[in-house]
Amino acid sequence: MATATDLNRLSVPYWRLSSCSHRVAALLPAALSLWLLSTTAVHAITTEQLHQLEQLRHQDRPQTLIQTAHYLEQSSLSVEQRLTLLDIRCNALLDQSRYADVEQLYQDSLPMLDSLAYNGFWLALGACYGSALDREGRTQTAMMLFEQLQAQFDPSRYPYQYSLLLSAKANLHGYRGEYQASVTALNHAIKLLHQSGRDAPQQMMQLRNSMANNYKYMGLYDKAEQSYLQILAWLEQTDDHLSTAVVLYNIASMHEAQSEYDQSKLWAQRSKQLAQQVDDQIGVAYANVLIASADAAAGHYQQALQLAEHTTVIFDRFNEIDGAAALRLKAASWYNQLQDYQAALAQAEAAQRLYLQSGSLTGQAKTAKVLAEIYLNQGELNRVIALTQLQIALNQQAFDTDLNNQIAAMQAKFQVNQDAIEKQLLDYRYQAQQAQLQKRNWQLTSGITIVVSLLLCVILLLWLLNRSNKLSKKLEHSAHHDALTGLYNRRYIRHQLTQELARYQRHQQPFCIALVDVDNFKNINDQFGHSQGDQVLTALAELFLRHLRQNDLCARYGGEEFLLLMPHTSLQEAEIVLERLRQDVATMQISGLTQLTISGGYAQIRHQQDIDSLITCADSALYQAKFAGRNRCIAARDGNCGSNK
Repeated sequence: MATATDLNRLSVPYWRLSSCSHRVAALLPAALSLWLLSTTAVHAITTEQLHQLEQLRHQDRPQTLIQTAHYLEQSSLSVEQRLTLLDIRCNALLDQSRYADVEQLYQDSLPMLDSLAYNGFWLALGACYGSALDREGRTQTAMMLFEQLQAQFDPSRYPYQYSLLLSAKANLHGYRGEYQASVTALNHAIKLLHQSGRDAPQQMMQLRNSMANNYKYMGLYDKAEQSYLQILAWLEQTDDHLSTAVVLYNIASMHEAQSEYDQSKLWAQRSKQLAQQVDDQIGVAYANVLIASADAAAGHYQQALQLAEHTTVIFDRFNEIDGAAALRLKAASWYNQLQDYQAALAQAEAAQRLYLQSGSLTGQAKTAKVLAEIYLNQGELNRVIALTQLQIALNQQAFDTDLNNQIAAMQAKFQVNQDAIEKQLLDYRYQAQQAQLQKRNWQLTSGITIVVSLLLCVILLLWLLNRSNKLSKKLEHSAHHDALTGLYNRRYIRHQLTQELARYQRHQQPFCIALVDVDNFKNINDQFGHSQGDQVLTALAELFLRHLRQNDLCARYGGEEFLLLMPHTSLQEAEIVLERLRQDVATMQISGLTQLTISGGYAQIRHQQDIDSLITCADSALYQAKFAGRNRCIAARDGNCGSNK
């Protein structure tokens, strides 16, 4: 999107300096910079100095900008030297999220690029400028730039610069959810970097970090974690705190994707600490997003919203559309949990505008889902239906876009092969006789037929794959959900209990379960019929889904009995959740029934306890609630955690 790395590395204190030595140490970098500038005031910049500047960019971006500005004032520089300095300066500006300055630098460099015709600097500066466009949310413009440069340059002639372009394009593919295309571009970029023969460990590190991000997005968390830790081990030997902060953030994001919020918060706090040291405000903001998500997962919604409000200001200041949209969408969900629907709608609509601006179909689909949840809580079913249909249409559009991109890539590959065959045949025509000319025409026709046949086969296979995926999703849903209520079924909830128990055994994070039973349900079936009983169960399921917390799971465990799984929850917090549900059920209005009540028994996981014994505890507590007169919820204690038989 891991704990084997030294988690305490960042907590080591800095050496204490006396007041005098501290002032001397503070003046040394400035003195060295003045000496370096004075030695180059007359002479043109050397290759070694350019290499040192490139290394400095990964350690001190502000100083890099100062020195490149000084060198660019010299009149003795060649065009190639100026473009090299502009490339270094462009990436330093990009690292500091100064996207407007990147665009201005690129526009100013165009006359020099034109004077050298087609050269590798087009690729390097284009990769930098396209990355700035991507981060500003101008993804379509960025993709057009990348594809134009790819079409104009031969990768074998400029392998290093071409790898920079492919790296930037791979990041854009990943943002758009086109993970397979991103992996393909990254593999090609790594191959070209090896072919270039250049010693570029920072570039290789960035490529492997991007590859690890794709593993995270595709759910291959073990491979992602292994890659991130290898990158961290390498970065610990450098002074590149900014890159280290980025990798730490990616590890935190990976843990959040697995709902391991405590681990996510620890890694995010480390990332934030390093980002603050290098004054990377965007890095601080992204770390804040994960910290706020962890707070919200623990039920601290007000704390999460306060941090989100502060972080949104940073994103807006730097025009970071992706981060701003994602954070506003999270804030909408948190306001929805607090039942502040007006604030939730405002945040969701703001996220929707940003995703429309960036053209992210995935982001628009997520926004439609959150808006539907908000309107569902407000009872506006017509809007819920419309938004659900919009979500489905956006997901389908995103799938179609990815499919079209794959088909276009295949067509381009076939076209390249066809062009090579045609060139070979044209060369042969000048040497061949009339009989050989006829044979060549037949070969050309056969080749076109094969290409068309292969293309049709690929399209057919993609269509069959789409149908198969849809059927698999339907079968998976049926295997995990109850047919009547739409809740999870017994098998799935026991699987989730097993995973939650494993998480408890690793991290000692408490969780609770509850067994909830409809009071006098047999009388309802006997008096009103089974169809009325089914209606009661369906209504209860809808109420549970509306009023349970975001991370809670609910399943129909058998008959009129439901099982609730509440992660990161103590016995006292579980009592609040169940009492609220019990009161909500008591106020439900179902045609033909005077009043509906439920009874519940709940229990918290204990040391060396397995799933069956935990369920037995909750079942015993449920039995006590029934015996005590129903319409109540009782916690399982040591004294009432036995068999109810």
